[in-house]
Amino acid sequence: MNNKIHNQIWTCAEISPALASTLGAKLGISPIIAEIFLRRGIDQPEDIGRFLSPSLSHLPDPNLLKGMEKTVKRLLQAIERHEKVLVYGDYDVDGISSTVILVQFFRQVGLHVFYHIPSRLQEGYGLNGETIREYAKEGVSLLVTVDCGISNIDEVACATSFHMDTIITDHHEPPAELPAAYAIINPKQADCPYPEKNLAGVGVAFNLLVACRRAMREAGMLSGEINLKRYLDMVALGTVADVMPLTGVNRIFVKYGLEEIASAHRPGIEALLTISRVDRSIGITARDIAFKLAPRLNAAGRMDSVHDAMELLLTDDAAVADEQAYRLQQLNLQRRKVEEVIFEEVNGCMAQDRNYGGKHVTVLASSDWHEGVIGIVASKIAERYFQPTMLISMNENGVGKASGRSIPGIHLLDMITRCSEHLNRFGGHQMAVGFSIDHNNLEAFRNSLDNLVAEQLQSHKLQQELTVDGRLNLGDLSFQLLQDLAQLAPFGFGNPEPIFVAEELEVNRASIVGKNHLRLHVRDHSAKSNAIGFNMGDRQISAGDRIDLAFVPQINTWNGNQSIQLN
Repeated sequence: MNNKIHNQIWTCAEISPALASTLGAKLGISPIIAEIFLRRGIDQPEDIGRFLSPSLSHLPDPNLLKGMEKTVKRLLQAIERHEKVLVYGDYDVDGISSTVILVQFFRQVGLHVFYHIPSRLQEGYGLNGETIREYAKEGVSLLVTVDCGISNIDEVACATSFHMDTIITDHHEPPAELPAAYAIINPKQADCPYPEKNLAGVGVAFNLLVACRRAMREAGMLSGEINLKRYLDMVALGTVADVMPLTGVNRIFVKYGLEEIASAHRPGIEALLTISRVDRSIGITARDIAFKLAPRLNAAGRMDSVHDAMELLLTDDAAVADEQAYRLQQLNLQRRKVEEVIFEEVNGCMAQDRNYGGKHVTVLASSDWHEGVIGIVASKIAERYFQPTMLISMNENGVGKASGRSIPGIHLLDMITRCSEHLNRFGGHQMAVGFSIDHNNLEAFRNSLDNLVAEQLQSHKLQQELTVDGRLNLGDLSFQLLQDLAQLAPFGFGNPEPIFVAEELEVNRASIVGKNHLRLHVRDHSAKSNAIGFNMGDRQISAGDRIDLAFVPQINTWNGNQSIQLN
């Protein structure tokens, strides 16, 4: 199945309509919803029931995480001894939210707690030996990492040399050699029986709090009850912002976390919702996190002012929260401007010369680019030109920090690992990488990477694909259907909003609205509908054309009136 608006292949898994009908009747769900489950590989009634009714009681035992029991014993020891503890986080939303929940919990149980989130520009990602040395002078005897640490062999050794025990909580891929930490909690480490491997850093941290509270309760160490459900607003923030799959454990975290965000019991969340202009009348969604809350929090780390985000989320003072939310709003506006300048520069060059920066990959560097935003731009360029993209911010010493983004079918970490002789250091995963490189090695790295990707493309030609969940006539669309589809929320990575295809639509009207959006009025034999294609203003669609349309049906509200719109 092909289409006129995008050069994509649309794929729709074949299923048995009879099975969908039977499954729907058994579970009391519509056949269309049953078809979606079947096409997404969920065919057991028990699994569908859990999906539709996620519950905190379905969460696995946190003690299944390797290293958890040892970690909890050490924390209880720290509480009894009144030790000083350092929580060491990261400057993205996952790292910030992880730090917030550990700091708040440790304060609640009476620990003397410090926290440190490194400067993106001055310290970079992960533990820093000099920082550890400074906190050792403060008498810190226990270091707990969140969303980092799994690769910091030398820095953990540094902490040990200062008589500091290190507990690593992380979710990144463990290297072959692990740090000699007191304990490590990471669902991806070898022999870890915890069933969910794709937790965010904050998901790992929350499991630690659940296990610690239980152990304290059993030991009679709690003077009052601690409601950990209130922490799920931070867990939802970090999970969605770090693009974790919204299935299984993460689905439970985000569903309940969205409820906590909606309650806005945290002054910082209330201030952030207000300044982000989130429409609370229709409920808070994962999309609100991804496109409104997270970018403002991430702006603090990207523009090297992460303290503002921490103060926003930790404060109990509404006035302070309002002030910090305003600061984040200004940082985000600044971030957008910087990002737009870089994007226009790169996109302008690519538009003139498709092979600018490489034939099969794009590898570009500049001393004028802010390293805090190049990852966002790389993602946009990779999506627009459908090839892996690495953008590098060079400093005055000729050393660059890079952010790379891939496309489906190209394992970017594997690729850069195979040409890592040109790099100072590197890390990442299939779809995103970061690395440091000397300017003198840039050309050799670009050529090596381009050749590797070319070899893979020779054996496996890539084609943009869009997976759709079913075919509909326009007459099938109804408010009841949208209500049924809402049962599948929260939507995000791993659980996208259902996409449908309507075929052989006649275009009655076509126009450009806003900056570059395509508005259509279409009809088939059963009904007519309005459609909007965001950032599709350059598509050649005219009245009288017949098109196939892939869309997400959504409710559009205008002047108090509601209608179904195809997005």
